[in-house]
Amino acid sequence: MDAILKIFERPRENARLIWLIIAVNFAGVLYGWFYYENQFLETPVYLWMSIPDCPNSTLFVAIALILIVKERKSDFMGFLASVNALKYGILTCFVILLYHDYFLSPVRRSLYMGMFVSHLLLALEAIPLAYTVKFNRYCVLAMLWLL
Repeated sequence: MDAILKIFERPRENARLIWLIIAVNFAGVLYGWFYYENQFLETPVYLWMSIPDCPNSTLFVAIALILIVKERKSDFMGFLASVNALKYGILTCFVILLYHDYFLSPVRRSLYMGMFVSHLLLALEAIPLAYTVKFNRYCVLAMLWLL
């Protein structure tokens, strides 16, 4: 864990690795938004922000990492990203396992095993990101977002 934390403590030295993580997160955001395409088409535009909870969490992580690598870290964004990523990463893995008869049926297994792994990684990347955050009054806004 210490080695992972050091990546964020020295963003200039680890910029290539952090940018790779950011790129992977943006790929997840794009795929996630595509995954919810049909739901977007059936939902009024003003509710769109509430539909892609996991892709938005991944977007928050990417933004928090961009701020870290640019040495403009935001505790608010880091807290928002880490809490969302942990919540939706674990929740999605739990739902896939709970309803494994559906999600891991032979027809869907490849897709949802990929989703399980990607959401597990989303939850795991939230942990070192959370260690970069100093809780302050602005972090309360992030908690309100989750409510």
